[in-house]
Amino acid sequence: MNGTAGKKTSGKNPDIKILLSVDSSSFPLGNGAKQSEIWHSGYYPIVWTNKNFKMVYFNMGHNDMDYDHKTNATLSHTFDSPMEAKMILNALIWVGTGKKVD
Repeated sequence: MNGTAGKKTSGKNPDIKILLSVDSSSFPLGNGAKQSEIWHSGYYPIVWTNKNFKMVYFNMGHNDMDYDHKTNATLSHTFDSPMEAKMILNALIWVGTGKKVD
């Protein structure tokens, strides 16, 4: 998600509830082929819901690639974290049944 999309989502609509955002201690974040692809600061919501609808939006990105050393090797995998998988499964259960899962 680029910075513009995140900022449009955050705080402008009272029906949007931000559930998860990028921790600012993670900056700089990214390893893009272009300097503009690296986040240096800002507020980036990555999971949110709209209180008027039963929905959850996930913007979890993509695999981190090694562009710096020109190997294009995969450095990390999206959906490789047990905590991330649990969050997605819990959200799907909530969307499908309305039941909160701990």
